This record gives sequence, C-alpha cells and structure tokens, in this order.
Amino acid sequence: MNGHRLLIVEDDEGPRDSLRAYYGRSGWDVRVAGTVADGLTSLDAGPEPCCLILDLKLPDGDGRAILERVRAEGFRTRVAVCTGSMDLAQLREVALLKPDAMLSKPIRLPGVWIEPCRVCEGQGERDHGATPTAPAPSPPSG
Repeated sequence: MNGHRLLIVEDDEGPRDSLRAYYGRSGWDVRVAGTVADGLTSLDAGPEPCCLILDLKLPDGDGRAILERVRAEGFRTRVAVCTGSMDLAQLREVALLKPDAMLSKPIRLPGVWIEPCRVCEGQGERDHGATPTAPAPSPPSG
C-alpha cells in the first residue's frame, strides 16, 4: 500500500471495477460505492479518502450531494467529478462546489490516473496526510 485512500462512487460496474482494479494494483486502498447513500455511508465510516472519483448521475440521486457533504464538513478529500453530462446548467452548478478536477466520460484509465495522482500528491492547498512522494504507476499495457 502507498498510503493513499480512494473512494470511487460510480453505478456502472464496468468502469467502477476497472478503476478499482487499476488503482488497487497501484497500491491504493480502494473503496467503491454505487449509490449516493452508499457513498455517504463510506465517507461516514472513515477513514477519510485522499481522493474521490465521483459520478454525478447515480440511481438514488445526484452525486453532487456527496461533493456538497465533502465541502460542507471540511474534508481534505480531493474530488474528481466524472460525468458524461453535457447539461451546461448542471456543470455550472457542480463547478460552484469547486471540485478539484472535472473528467469527462468515457473514462480512459491512463488519463484518469493523472488527475487523482496530481490532486492526491499535495498539489494545491489541501493536505490529506498521505506521503506526497508516492510514485505514479505506469499505465497498464495492452
């Protein structure tokens, strides 16, 4: 383990399982949730994740509820919002919550690594407490 904790909130099993496997092989402690309720439960259960990869469109509601909780409670978690939405009004509302990154779907694993790695390794003002020198893994081959 590299000391980094990642929470992935994504209802689509394919991308969720791919992200979990990819980051798990890279030494991250990965937790997953497929709904807003499960994502909030995971946050409440602790420990606080270093990074959160968050889908907006979830079966039981809007993923913004999780981002709102992270911001309102002062978590140091870095948040990368992943969405396929082209709804400009929704994207503006999300931007007001100041996610650390906005990533578009479909998710491409080598590209997805770059943003959480940057935000988790202490770039910016938040400090999540993990070792800032953890090496980034090489993209998967094949």
